[in-house]
Amino acid sequence: MKNTFYRPAEVDVNVFEKIVEKLHQDLEMLISGKVSDEEVIEYVRGIIHHAKPLPDNRDMVFWGQGDPRSMPADARVDFFYTPTYITVSFMMRALLDIPEKVTQLDGFMDTLKKGMLACTGRSFKGSGYDTIGGLLDCLSIFESIDISLFLRAYPKMCIEFTDLFYYAVSWLRSILEKGEILNEWGVSYTDRARDFLRKLDSRDNRIVFVYGTLMKGRRNHEAFLKNSRFIGKGVLEGYALYDLGSYPGIKENSDGKVKGELYEIDIVTLERLNCLEGEGILYKLKEAPILIGKDNTINAYIYEYLGDVKDNRCIPFYHQPWKGEKKMNKKDYVWYVGYGSNMLEERFMHYIKGGKFRNNGRNHKPCSDQTPPRAKMPYEIPYNMYYGNSSGSWDNGGVSFLDITTPGKAYGVAYLISREQFNHLYKEENGGRIPRPDSPWYNTIISLGQWDGIDVLTITNNRVIDKNPPSDRYLEVLAEALKECYTYLNDKEIWDYLKSY
Repeated sequence: MKNTFYRPAEVDVNVFEKIVEKLHQDLEMLISGKVSDEEVIEYVRGIIHHAKPLPDNRDMVFWGQGDPRSMPADARVDFFYTPTYITVSFMMRALLDIPEKVTQLDGFMDTLKKGMLACTGRSFKGSGYDTIGGLLDCLSIFESIDISLFLRAYPKMCIEFTDLFYYAVSWLRSILEKGEILNEWGVSYTDRARDFLRKLDSRDNRIVFVYGTLMKGRRNHEAFLKNSRFIGKGVLEGYALYDLGSYPGIKENSDGKVKGELYEIDIVTLERLNCLEGEGILYKLKEAPILIGKDNTINAYIYEYLGDVKDNRCIPFYHQPWKGEKKMNKKDYVWYVGYGSNMLEERFMHYIKGGKFRNNGRNHKPCSDQTPPRAKMPYEIPYNMYYGNSSGSWDNGGVSFLDITTPGKAYGVAYLISREQFNHLYKEENGGRIPRPDSPWYNTIISLGQWDGIDVLTITNNRVIDKNPPSDRYLEVLAEALKECYTYLNDKEIWDYLKSY
């Protein structure tokens, strides 16, 4: 892909149209991801070179054809503003894709800011009777590069652009609520407007900054971020990094700095990360500016540790990034999948640390290995869950088992723990001993396959035992657990699931 943009010496509509069409094609190529970083860099150099300020306002730069002062309004939109919309969109997408590289180009940030301001010159609108059509054309160009993600990442790049974009979208929504969108000639733009808003609303990606087990080469990267787009390395200022043992944490510190990596993630990945990090319990999700290169900052999500830290566990900036624990032998670990009260991490940890759970009178024996789970994630089990037996710890109501005789679906939570911890839990679920083959409790270990080369295991009974409705207290714990790890489920969906068995 080569930047072939130029400004013809003579006015020729056919030539203008070809130049604009080539810009459209170049933007589509960039979005497709089939262009090398080197090609993008060379293309952007051409963009910066061809940026042309207005004689009476040098805070704006354009990539238009001809002299806008002598053009009719419709030609001004088509050949002066539209190529500017496309070119600015190219720069915005390049900044999202390879920020470390494009920000090193002389004049890049200044040109982009002035180009974004230039885009606001007509309030994104078309000309004459085609005001709405032109608006939708313009907004659709921006939508194609995921403008929502860009404005979340760089909300203050050009305040005028940001405010105008959100105003235009809000205006479209309000008009649609009142009925059809028609221009002065009675032409309907309703379907186009709805299609634009549908595409815009379907884009819900975020940028996350990671500094520990989720970084490349660390134990949780493959399971959680393998398919997420790596943006680059960054530095979080105003926080210090602490070694907490099997994972690190960050706390606010005016003199601190933290090295990490940036990724573009979708909403499903964000939900899984929230579950892994124990969002709201162990870590707090918040936004912060991340430094890329010398002076470019990008807004991203971070996970701030909520527990107490010791000063002597602080990792100096020159010893970062976090090195992590020794490489694990995968044979020594399992993913244990809980599908009953153990889905709630607080409840599960009593099998590891011992003691009584607040909603259950049973006193658990602690495991000799009291290390917290090294990872945690939602895990759908290919069998149905049902309630059976009679548990004195849960008001003589039934507790969760799996029907392994037929395929189905149950919600579960997987914990990455040592085999020693799993064997301890297996005994604790059976009164502190290895169960007999005819035990009415959890006498069978079920393999659910592997995840990242580590066995995924759960426990149940090898037959469908007598069913028994659960107590309200037990169901409340299961509901709390599902809210903790399956945050996309609403209350009705949770209780419909729990009461369907």
